[in-house]
Amino acid sequence: LQKVQQQKNKSKMVLEACFVCIDNSEWMRNGDYIPSRWDAQKDTLNMVCGSKIQSNPENSVGVISMAGRRVNVVLALSTDIGKIMADLQSIQIQGKCDFLSSLKIAQLGLKHRPNKHQRQRIIMFVGSPVTEDEKTLVQVGKKLKKNNIALDIISFGSPTNNEKLMKLVETVDNAENSHFIYIEGGSVMSDIVLTSNLIQESFGDSGAAGGAGPTGTSAHEFGIDPNADPELAMALRISMEEERARQEKERLKEGEGEGEGEKAGDDASAAKADEGKKEETPATEEKMEVTKEGDQNLDTMDDDQLLQHALALSMEGQEGGESSEPKQEGTEKKEEAKAEVKDEAGADAKFEDPNFVKGLLEELPGVNIEDPEIQNALKSLEEKTEDKKDDAEKDNKEKEEDK
Repeated sequence: LQKVQQQKNKSKMVLEACFVCIDNSEWMRNGDYIPSRWDAQKDTLNMVCGSKIQSNPENSVGVISMAGRRVNVVLALSTDIGKIMADLQSIQIQGKCDFLSSLKIAQLGLKHRPNKHQRQRIIMFVGSPVTEDEKTLVQVGKKLKKNNIALDIISFGSPTNNEKLMKLVETVDNAENSHFIYIEGGSVMSDIVLTSNLIQESFGDSGAAGGAGPTGTSAHEFGIDPNADPELAMALRISMEEERARQEKERLKEGEGEGEGEKAGDDASAAKADEGKKEETPATEEKMEVTKEGDQNLDTMDDDQLLQHALALSMEGQEGGESSEPKQEGTEKKEEAKAEVKDEAGADAKFEDPNFVKGLLEELPGVNIEDPEIQNALKSLEEKTEDKKDDAEKDNKEKEEDK
C-alpha cells in the first residue's frame, strides 16, 4: 500500500522551472492593500516560491524585478529557498514597470534552464498600469504557448489591466495550465492566492481537493479523500492502527526490560557494597586498636556508635593539626623578624647616601634645598660617608696583607 501511495504521489508531483516576476515600481508605495502593496506582494511571493520548492525538491525558481533602469534578473533558477528569500530583500522600489520586456527575459531564462525535463512556468505580479496594447500581448502569448510555457498573472491595484491580461492568459492557456487572479483592494493578497488553483495544483489533485496549503498539508487523513478512493483510505487506516499496536507492544516490552535491568543493577550494587564493607573492616579494626575504644569491634557497632567513632577520629586529626600549627607560627615569626632587620639595615644604608637624601629633600614641598643649614648637614653627611669608605678600604688592605 505504501508503494502504491508513493507512486501516486510521484505521478502528481510536477517537475517545474519557474520564473517569478515582481513589480517593484513606484506604484507599490500605495497602502490600499494590507499592509501595503509592496509588503503584501513580497509575502505572497515568498509563499508562492515556498510552495513550488516544497511540492517537488527538484523544482527551481528564479526571480526577476520588472521596474527600475532596466529589467533585472535578481536570481537565476535555484532550488535553495533560503537564497531566494534573501535575494528578495535586496529588491528596491524604483521607476516604472516594463511588463513586456520582463516577460521576454523570463521566457529566455526558461529556454536555458539546466534541466530540460522541467516544465516551464512564468508567474507575474502586476500592480501598475500595463502600457502595451492587447494585440501585442496576444502575439507574445502565442509564442509562449508554442514553447509550452504556462503563465500565471496576479493582478492587483489596476483594474484597467484586467481585460488585456485575461486575454493574454487565455491565449497562453493549454489544458488549464495558466491562471489569472485579480485581488481587490483592502483584501489580504496571500490568503486569496493560497486558496487559488495556482497553489493547489502545486501539490496535486488530492491537495487541491483537500485544501492543501503551501506546506503540503491536507484536510483529510493521510492526504487522501475517502470519497475519491475509499478502499485506499481504509487500507491506510488499518495499517496505521496495526503499526500503533505494534509500537505500543514494543514500548511495554522495553518498560519491562528496563524494570528488570534496574532490579539487577540494584542487586549488583548491594553486593559490591557488602564486599567493600568486608574489605574495609580489617583497616578500621586496626584503627580502633589505636583509639580509646580499641576493644570494640566494628561488626558489633550500631549506626550511632559508628557515627560517634567517626567524630572522635576527626577530632583527633584536628588536635594533631592544631599542635603542629604553633611550630609553624614560630618559624614564620622568626623569618619575619629577620626580614624586618634586613629591611631596616637597607633603609639606614639609603639615608647615609647624600645623593638619595638630597633628591628626597628636593621632592618635599616647602623645603628650600639652598638653605645654609641643609647645605651644612649634607656636607657633614658626605664627609661621614667618605670616612667610612676610607676605613673600609684600610680594613680590606690589612686583610689582604695578613693573607
